[in-house]
Amino acid sequence: MISLPATVKRFTYGFRLAKMRLDFPYHPEWEIPPPPPELRAILQQPFYFIGKGAQSYVFEGEDGKYVVKLFRYDQPSLESKILLLFNACKMAYDFLRAETGLVYIHLNPTPMELPTLFCKDAIGRGYKFPLDHYRFAVQKKGKAFRAVLEEAKDHPLEMQKRLDQFIDLLQSRTAKGIFNSDPNLSRNFGFLETRAIEFDFGNYRHRADLDRISEMERYTSKLRLWLSRCAPEWVAYLDQRVEALQ
Repeated sequence: MISLPATVKRFTYGFRLAKMRLDFPYHPEWEIPPPPPELRAILQQPFYFIGKGAQSYVFEGEDGKYVVKLFRYDQPSLESKILLLFNACKMAYDFLRAETGLVYIHLNPTPMELPTLFCKDAIGRGYKFPLDHYRFAVQKKGKAFRAVLEEAKDHPLEMQKRLDQFIDLLQSRTAKGIFNSDPNLSRNFGFLETRAIEFDFGNYRHRADLDRISEMERYTSKLRLWLSRCAPEWVAYLDQRVEALQ
């Protein structure tokens, strides 16, 4: 019996409703235009728990096309962390919507604008979330970064396209002076059909003096290591693309 709480926590990934309830002041700078017409249809389907990050519980829609990230607050007293997170979300929505696959963000409570979301947790328990009262983001669901490259590495045209898409993404973000303080490659990035996207936008920061080359090299150097192990014939192409950035 002593091990039961730890076992339950492991199977549920520590999922708790209390962690998603936040009594936090209204911030006018987090307001966005009314939800796009397609949002209601997206949110009417059931969603299923697929994991958690440092800042959210993540649920995938039944159609496999979208995820909802319900923000979680393990230490709600740390106001500065919440401000950084929500400011990063607003930055992503305003300037990098295509680069992150963002469809919608909800950072302030709203009066009767949004539907109730039905979700199931990791062990199949169902929950209904009146979304007007929760802070969340809706994002297109991409494919895992390394899995896509694994599939593409033996198909030259596809592999070249994916490497180009990744470089294009880094160029687009850094051109807007936005830095990501989380350097993890495989966890933060993925692919849609036509572009690379950055899944994790919660650590975005604006830097007027951003060294674009250094920021891009934080990720391309890690990609080069992976290619050296798994697809060495593509290292030269990556080096060529990186050299062209100088």
